[in-house]
Amino acid sequence: MTSRTLNLRSNMLWNTFGMICYAASQWLILKALEAILNLSAAGQYTVALAVVSPILMFTNLQLRSVQAVDVENNWAFADFRKLRLQSLGFATIVALPILLMVSSTATYLLTTLAVLLAKIIESLSDLFYGVLQKNERLDIVAKSMILRGVGGILILALSLYYSRSLPVGLFALAAWWVVVLFLWDRRQAKQFIAEAKSEKSRELLKNTIALGGSKSVGALAVNIPVYFLEFYYSDDVVGVYGLLFYLAIGVTTIFNAIGQALSPRLAATLVESKSGFLRSVYKFALFAIVTGLLAIAFSIVVGGPFLELLYGANLRPYTQELLWVCIGLGVANLATTGNYGLLAAKAFNSQLFIYLLLCAVTTASCVLLVPRYEVIGALQVIAINGVVHTIVGFGLLHRRVSNL
Repeated sequence: MTSRTLNLRSNMLWNTFGMICYAASQWLILKALEAILNLSAAGQYTVALAVVSPILMFTNLQLRSVQAVDVENNWAFADFRKLRLQSLGFATIVALPILLMVSSTATYLLTTLAVLLAKIIESLSDLFYGVLQKNERLDIVAKSMILRGVGGILILALSLYYSRSLPVGLFALAAWWVVVLFLWDRRQAKQFIAEAKSEKSRELLKNTIALGGSKSVGALAVNIPVYFLEFYYSDDVVGVYGLLFYLAIGVTTIFNAIGQALSPRLAATLVESKSGFLRSVYKFALFAIVTGLLAIAFSIVVGGPFLELLYGANLRPYTQELLWVCIGLGVANLATTGNYGLLAAKAFNSQLFIYLLLCAVTTASCVLLVPRYEVIGALQVIAINGVVHTIVGFGLLHRRVSNL
């Protein structure tokens, strides 16, 4: 094994490819649930993700992002590892009673438990991803995501086919992720880890708790439409929303891949030049605008045939919903570019403010739109969320940079 770093272009290409493969596998999970079981199973899985994600987002504390931009080496890997293990233990204690309260049937409970287990394993892999990202070896991260994604969907599909059980399929998926964690992620990251005692985990917690809170509230804001759809409508309706919403994940994944590859470079650039830093962020933003416009044009021209090709004739009429998916995608990716700028500028507390605001805006929008317009109303809420995020995020970014 070699500890050499890759150049920015190679890191971007590898990370983008890996994340696209992984995002495709997440969409294929929903597709497999709908095809092998039924649309209701896809809805149950979507709700389980909506319940579990905000909890794990909080306890993850965005440690990977902090690792990637810690160019001064303020914290050792041991600090990140200790804090991640402690936070996952806390997440489990908090999550279990919540899952018991919200699960109306045994199948729902087992489904949410399986999703919780999978997300815990994913968080442990993420710990090693942070090490590799900081050392600019996103090719190794990409190969891990491909292993987890491709292998996971194959194991899930086989488990669903033979068991006809949603929880069994999801537990099998989690088991495969354990294999990848220990046989690939941990082994590959060891070459970059300098053994040291954990001495600053409390200090690290103080610096990241706002990030964890912001990410949790952000995940909550994204999932509020799911809660409203589940309350007012059936699992089938939630399933339709999930199948449409996850179409945007592939493009969103590209932006996250680029953002993750750029993060260490952006942080270093800001030290040298504020204007150079802002130029880099705005180039990223221009890319978001162009891809958003292309997605909207695609949905207008071939939306119906595209939906029929993916899901059959039953979902072809949802062309207007697909258009709103693309609108929401465009503004959400634009907001993402500003978000990575804030992370590189270490404006951690600003993000908590942004996501609290988004949570309030999303809730109010759902009250007005979801009961009246069903799935399309939920997708319009996502677009509103993205517009507010973009305006506020870039405003705070300029303020942060000007104050440095």
